[in-house]
Amino acid sequence: MNDVKPSSEDLAIVEQLNNDYVHSDQHNGVKRFTEFLAEDFIVQTPGVTRNRAEFLENIAKPRPFEELRYMTSRSESSVTLR
Repeated sequence: MNDVKPSSEDLAIVEQLNNDYVHSDQHNGVKRFTEFLAEDFIVQTPGVTRNRAEFLENIAKPRPFEELRYMTSRSESSVTLR
């Protein structure tokens, strides 16, 4: 484990990326995702693994929920879908 404390600027960048991710997910923000997802991006959810192209294709579809919230802490994160 690394004991280096992140700077407030680093934390602000990560928080903005998290906000962008959630907003883009909820609002079909394919363009924004293409700006910050790595070419070798892979997402795994229960029973499904998608590469970058498959993920972007899925994001373009209407979302199966109305509200996405997330909570983070140093040791865990959770997502609430409604």
